[in-house]
Amino acid sequence: MVEAAADQAVDIIRRRGDRADGAAKMPRISDWIPHILYSHLVLQDYMAQRLPEPVVVCPEDAHRRNWQDWRRFDAGEFGNMQPTPTPHNSRWPYSSSYQTVPATFAPDAVRMGRGTLIQGGDMNSYLIAGPRTQDMLGGRRLSEVAFPSQKVQMHDEAARHNGAARIFADPDAVQPILHFDQSVRLRKTAHANRGFKPEAPRSVLFTTFTYFAQPWEAPSRHATLIGHYRWTRGGLQGVDFGGGEVDTSMWR
Repeated sequence: MVEAAADQAVDIIRRRGDRADGAAKMPRISDWIPHILYSHLVLQDYMAQRLPEPVVVCPEDAHRRNWQDWRRFDAGEFGNMQPTPTPHNSRWPYSSSYQTVPATFAPDAVRMGRGTLIQGGDMNSYLIAGPRTQDMLGGRRLSEVAFPSQKVQMHDEAARHNGAARIFADPDAVQPILHFDQSVRLRKTAHANRGFKPEAPRSVLFTTFTYFAQPWEAPSRHATLIGHYRWTRGGLQGVDFGGGEVDTSMWR
């Protein structure tokens, strides 16, 4: 489950990232969900690429591009413009600017005796709600996507290309977004459906989280943000843009 995915990600970073320091500077990481910012690692391992790889970082994500000089990152040379250089944080130079939405690797909602991933209190934290099972994460299929042209698959952590940078969930954020039909279209967050709470799929409520930007993160005009396409109502069966939200009131 999560532990196996985390171990796989660390193993790939050690082998493909020329990390001769191995377990000393790149140890196993507990309570880490690599699917969100590190989903590219498995494909890069298959392609035998050297890591870090610039292609997974937005050209305008200047701080993450700096971090890809992992020796300088580990030495803390970027000061307050990087996470604290601890062994567990050594993973950050291998992260991506682009996030996959949770429904690509987690069940759409808590139901039928199965748990799923939900939002923690702040933007970068997640929790497991409902019963934990060994096969909880993974096993999602493209055939489960009901509206490929209207459902977000991947997005940048921040809108960076149209004036002042904004974190993705800020209603004023505008950025190119990858949909499941593999089209990339410029979308404004305020135009997206508000989503839902995967832990309470029949509720009319939607996920919110607090956001206080780190020095290297894009700002927001709001301290509390709506999940929008991170937590699409209905998950892979839902709609983010161009239509009303699906009815999940009958879900069990």
